Amino acid sequence: MSDRWSVHANAGATWIPDVNGIDLVNYNLGASAIYAVSPTFNLMFELVGNWDEEAAESGRKERSFSAIFSTGFRYAFNHANDAQTVIGLAAQSGSRPTPQITA
Repeated sequence: MSDRWSVHANAGATWIPDVNGIDLVNYNLGASAIYAVSPTFNLMFELVGNWDEEAAESGRKERSFSAIFSTGFRYAFNHANDAQTVIGLAAQSGSRPTPQITA
């Protein structure tokens, strides 16, 4: 986006066949933004949403959604021969899965 801002997005799906006679599909979407305070210190923001299915004991599908928001930072230590060590820390907050029984 600019010299200091980077953004990323991703999407995924997982198909799990025949779990107690039920096919399950899980989806996820994610997006992140990284701000380069300096060439070696970055601030990071990430949001991830998960739509999950599970096989309930009743034999029906149970669907849930959860969202996680993370804020954090990373710092890079540059070494000889272009080697680099990166450390980081993030704090997460978000919603717990909210189950819904479906057919």
